[in-house]
Amino acid sequence: MTQESQERHEKRRGPGAEKRAEGLAEAISHVSTALTRLDYGTVVITVHAARVVQIDVTERQRFAT
Repeated sequence: MTQESQERHEKRRGPGAEKRAEGLAEAISHVSTALTRLDYGTVVITVHAARVVQIDVTERQRFAT
């Protein structure tokens, strides 16, 4: 990342950036946990205003025929 692009990035962060980063780290942790527990299924991440607000996990059960 160039110095100029990094400066633009810092300006965009604005107030509350640290709190948002903490929330993102928590969301990533929850997604990681869901993925490690899941054999078959889906993980859906819902984002509003650049913030993760919901994580849905749907597990599928596979049966041998």
